[in-house]
Amino acid sequence: MIDKELIKKYEKALPRYTSYPPATSFHSGFTAYDYVNCIKESNKKQPQSISLYIHIPFCPRLCLYCGCTTHITRQRDLIDSYLDALKKEIRMVASQIDLSRPVTQIHWGGGTPNALSEKQIGEIMQLISSIFKIDPACETAIECNPAHLSLAYLDALFGMGFNRISLGIQDFDHKVLRAAHRELPAASIDALTEHIRSRSAGVNFDFIYGLPHQTVESFSATIRKALELKPDRLVTFSYAHVPWVKPHQSALEKEGLPGAGDKLGMFDAAYAIMMSSGEYDAIGLDHFSRKDDSLSIALRDGKLHRNFQGYCT
Repeated sequence: MIDKELIKKYEKALPRYTSYPPATSFHSGFTAYDYVNCIKESNKKQPQSISLYIHIPFCPRLCLYCGCTTHITRQRDLIDSYLDALKKEIRMVASQIDLSRPVTQIHWGGGTPNALSEKQIGEIMQLISSIFKIDPACETAIECNPAHLSLAYLDALFGMGFNRISLGIQDFDHKVLRAAHRELPAASIDALTEHIRSRSAGVNFDFIYGLPHQTVESFSATIRKALELKPDRLVTFSYAHVPWVKPHQSALEKEGLPGAGDKLGMFDAAYAIMMSSGEYDAIGLDHFSRKDDSLSIALRDGKLHRNFQGYCT
């Protein structure tokens, strides 16, 4: 259990634990030369496997809770220019890597990766597969906003080799989504989940707690609804309110934000619901995976790792 007094004591905006040193310690003194040298040095280290991350910073609409590196636009020429630069970056990185090393993980994040056309994503995936040695068991995942996701689009992704879809649901309560300026799903989450499963792909659900109009009861209902759909993995992210970094977040204050005690109640309730189901293991602070999922198996075997992408095997 988490000590409530510690929660009160450290009710501050602190760096996420996605890396060490954290992103707040990054600085411009790390040059392009240093970057290239690090890539070269990685060829000498174990494990030899490679994890690739593709960042798509574009979103058609701004979600008020967003703390990511994003750019709100629908301008095709701007997006195309970025993708051209991304292709150059892929070739540059590949030129410094021992290409006999296997790629065991590819992750597309954003932004909203599925705001791109199937053709645009396909060109990047084709470039990657033409240069790198892709392991047959490579986990190829993409974060998707359900508001821009159709069954036909999913089929196109599967045809490109994607085998895990992460759905950014955030909450099943439409009142919460509207307050956060989050578009509603284009297709039902039930239909999307069923379709992903029918293609033997993994499905992740992402949720956020600490948003306007969320209560312990409402967020518990969201988690129970998620359990009915049996995602392979489920994440409950704590909303980070940092309007001095992301000024647009201040708009959420007009709707009213839950306090630290309320957020802790949501966390505790979600954790209790997930664990009492008997179907999931707790991975870290806020991740859950089904007992037959590779993350749960790695946890039991003492082989679970964490890299910049998150938990991995």
